[in-house]
Amino acid sequence: VGNLIADGVIWRLSKSANLKVISRLSTAVFRGRTSDLGQVSAHLGAAYVLSGAYVANGSQIMVTAELSAARDDQVIWTDRLSGSVEDLLRPESEMADRIARAVHFAVFDAEVDHILTQPLPTLESYSLLLGAIKLMHRSTREEFLQTRNILEELINRHGRIAAPRAWLGHWYILRLTRGWSEDRTRDAAEALATTHAALDRDPSDALALAAEGFVYCHLFKDLDMARRRCEAAVLANPSHALGWLFLGTVDAFKGDGAAAVHETQRAMELSPLDPMRYYFESLSATAALSAHDYATAERLARSSLALNRMHPSTWRALTIALVLQGRMEEARSTLAKVREVDPTLTVETYLARMPNAQLETGREWARCLALAGLPSGNGNSKRH
Repeated sequence: VGNLIADGVIWRLSKSANLKVISRLSTAVFRGRTSDLGQVSAHLGAAYVLSGAYVANGSQIMVTAELSAARDDQVIWTDRLSGSVEDLLRPESEMADRIARAVHFAVFDAEVDHILTQPLPTLESYSLLLGAIKLMHRSTREEFLQTRNILEELINRHGRIAAPRAWLGHWYILRLTRGWSEDRTRDAAEALATTHAALDRDPSDALALAAEGFVYCHLFKDLDMARRRCEAAVLANPSHALGWLFLGTVDAFKGDGAAAVHETQRAMELSPLDPMRYYFESLSATAALSAHDYATAERLARSSLALNRMHPSTWRALTIALVLQGRMEEARSTLAKVREVDPTLTVETYLARMPNAQLETGREWARCLALAGLPSGNGNSKRH
């Protein structure tokens, strides 16, 4: 039973592209020993150690698990879970999934706390990268802006590696879509230079190709070029979740809803424990809007907001889904949330940002926001 739990958790954690998980066969040697955390970490080169115990009673099992950070010998997560042995025999064990999901998010949260309290030169590169990925998607502008310094530190340390530059390209996209860009033209040029530099180092890097695709999508509004780059990303690595997510979003903007839904679903299947889960669900809601599946768009948007209530595009997607279901009072209430997180938004600024402003999808979504009460550029609500 213990082996089933360990194998299930390891398999789920290994599906994440951002965590390197050590095989159970390598860790089994420490089972039943009194070795302390430092010894385990030193032998395995592990930054975190997941340990625990279980008690079986007939067909039921109680599991106690804890996750410790090797750097300071501190427990950062612990829980007690109960379930059935039958569940552990399933390929998609609920208990193993719960443990893996909790461990995954605990690691990312710990790395964010670590980089916020330590000077950059003292931090290991893996801490910087994991922390930057999570911090980039935090809600405050100050934390978001700090991420750029972290990524630039990684670029300085690892000049030949594409990943930090690719994530920096993604940073520019998020700054625009959150309404924080002060100069779109400058940001577009810097973002493209960043992704070009990443691809110079590795022309087949899926992350760099996907990031450049989204740069063309959001910063240049060139959906055809964006799609070619995203297609190249998933051809280079068919298991690259962000490549599929961005490809699906581009197809959603272009109005190919069926393809968009397929591609964003593929993305979520490939990264079920992603620290940016809210982002995956938010863009999947956009895909569902394009496919005219408004109930699914609402469900995905609400699920995304449960993880991050400060992402403006999710509130916009929910507003649009409610309008298209004829639920106007709820849509107006939701739009108030849009204005809270993005107070400068108007119909005109929305269309100015959106890469599909000249397409049917963009015009329809702008009309829905206006019907919910979003003001036009002169401060009056635009009604159609």
